[in-house]
Amino acid sequence: MHCPRCTFPVEALVTQGVEVDHCVRCEGTFFDAGEAPRVFGEGARFESWRELWLAHESQPSLLRCPKDGTRLLEHTVCMSDQSVLVEVCPHCQGMWLDRDEGKQLHALVEGARSAEQKALLGHGAGGYLFQFFTQMPLEVWNPVRRRSHLVHGLVAALVGIFALELLEQAELWGQPGLWMLVPREVLRGEHAWTLLTHGFLHGGWIHLLGNLYFLWIFGDNVEDHLGKRDFSILYLAALVAGGLAYALVNSHSRAPMLGASGAVAGLMGAYLVLFPRVRLWVMLLVVRVRVRVVWYLGAWVALQIVMQSSGARGTAWMAHLGGFAVGALTALLLRPRPAFQGLQA
Repeated sequence: MHCPRCTFPVEALVTQGVEVDHCVRCEGTFFDAGEAPRVFGEGARFESWRELWLAHESQPSLLRCPKDGTRLLEHTVCMSDQSVLVEVCPHCQGMWLDRDEGKQLHALVEGARSAEQKALLGHGAGGYLFQFFTQMPLEVWNPVRRRSHLVHGLVAALVGIFALELLEQAELWGQPGLWMLVPREVLRGEHAWTLLTHGFLHGGWIHLLGNLYFLWIFGDNVEDHLGKRDFSILYLAALVAGGLAYALVNSHSRAPMLGASGAVAGLMGAYLVLFPRVRLWVMLLVVRVRVRVVWYLGAWVALQIVMQSSGARGTAWMAHLGGFAVGALTALLLRPRPAFQGLQA
């Protein structure tokens, strides 16, 4: 057999009592099915990556399996700033690891396992106190693989724009109706741009902080999973859909509406589609429980429907529902294929 990386002939090498195929030129190694976990532990097992949410999609590699010539599949196993590119043969289940990648993979997975155990215990006393005073949900375990630059940018933009709102400078903002969504005007074809601009304004600190928190909790994983382009499409589609849903239900209203709630609700809908098995820590008065995100968001949607049906004022319930529905649908259309398609655990 020849090295798939540099085409140099590979040699048999015994390590940890396992005979593998090693390239002395580039120092890469090919492991037959089941051999890599015997050398590097659970970190080299597909099931570990799946359980820890460290790899979500695969793509064809430029390399071919040295054993049967099948094109390998690339799996990026990563968490935060650490990543290892693993190439696996979908036919024979063999694994190619470049120099030191086995050790890096072991360290990455062990670190993730340790972090997961801490999360399963509830993020410590700080996590409990935060939830006790805020009643906000916390993810049990759903690490991001890359930094969420768009989510970070949105948080900074929303805070910065709110700071400008507080300045109350007429020369900067002009008439409020030019930026906030007024249903009657939008449906008459006036100020159509407010379908976008209303989502960058907020009515107060509590309004802003609530949207920022849910944007941070749910948005980073959605951006990580879909990528920047598709995340942007989803966010803007949910924002516009939320505004339109509110305008249609309140077609004769002259009262302006503002807030990023519709777009953030779209991220929540996308999160449900992309990560239905993830669990959340939820506070019930003084007791914390772990529930699947499908139950939490299902209860949230039911609450929006009840409040909208009862005519409760002060919150754009219909914008939440419209954004959530479009976010979920968009995620269904844009989600990448499964990472482990064609592979055995």
